[in-house]
Amino acid sequence: MTDYCTVANVEARIKGITFSGSTAITSTEVGDFITTNSAVIDGRLNAVYEVPITGTVSLAIVKKICIYLTLPEVLEVLDDGLGRAKNDETSSIDYRDLANQMLNKLETGELALTDATPKTSNDFFNSNVNDSVEPVMEKDTVQW
Repeated sequence: MTDYCTVANVEARIKGITFSGSTAITSTEVGDFITTNSAVIDGRLNAVYEVPITGTVSLAIVKKICIYLTLPEVLEVLDDGLGRAKNDETSSIDYRDLANQMLNKLETGELALTDATPKTSNDFFNSNVNDSVEPVMEKDTVQW
């Protein structure tokens, strides 16, 4: 299995935090979140694409989804560890929702991983068959 983002990618979204063995959440714990969320992404996209996802463009999109899935988990631990109270007055970005919206669009085809390998193909289309005509079989006669 492939991790689609790194601890450094998550750190870049949280200003002033560098994960280590002594922070409220360790770099190992963040790595575990990333591995779990990468598995979730593979599980969701497996019906549509060959996983793990490959291709430079596709990996950039999936990396963003991985970060969006990991950030809320890390922020929850940091908020609890730092004793911060959740403030209803400030509107924060719902990263889980953003990630799920992107995954839903990938599953329905509204958003595509252009250089990933699709599971199905629409390359073959038989235009010689008219599906609107129902075959009729008559008993005791030669049909052809």
